[in-house]
Amino acid sequence: MLRKYGDIEAAEMDELLEVAKLLAATRKRWPKGSRLAATTVSGGEIGLLGDHAERYGLTFPRLTDETRELAAGWLPSYSKPDNPMDAWSNGDLAGSYTNCLKAIARDPNIDVVVLSQDAPLAMSDPQVAQYQDVVRGAVLAAAETTDKPILMVSHVSGGLEPRLTDILEGTDVAYLQGTRLCMSAIRKMLD
Repeated sequence: MLRKYGDIEAAEMDELLEVAKLLAATRKRWPKGSRLAATTVSGGEIGLLGDHAERYGLTFPRLTDETRELAAGWLPSYSKPDNPMDAWSNGDLAGSYTNCLKAIARDPNIDVVVLSQDAPLAMSDPQVAQYQDVVRGAVLAAAETTDKPILMVSHVSGGLEPRLTDILEGTDVAYLQGTRLCMSAIRKMLD
């Protein structure tokens, strides 16, 4: 009956909240398919995203050669322009990270863009300042490059740092909590 009437079933309250946040943010940027791209600042997060995406039938397709070439120009030689992409590279989050993100958002092989950036409460001021560049990159990519949904995920739950989420006020970029909940929310949005 829920499927017949287009309702979305959530198994728990946290899932309900994350799905609602994502749907509210993407109502003007509906995805055309289920092909994900992700940027991270950690190789370990790439594995975590991949494991949960597979669980929900989501894929990270190969980026176009053009996107890979552009990203390779911004990344250091030891970073690969793959999908998901560890775009932390040299720590230039306002420059190379944001440029990689914009290129990924323009890629015709991608339907949904996910930025992986933890945002726990009680972060140090230098951490917040650094991570604000990632959030600003998401806003720039959404504003300048694409009509695709762009969302952020903090792999840890327990609240989001307001100095990061405040940057997203008035935008259509959602900041979700929990890797599994994020992938579940994407799957439910697509379904």
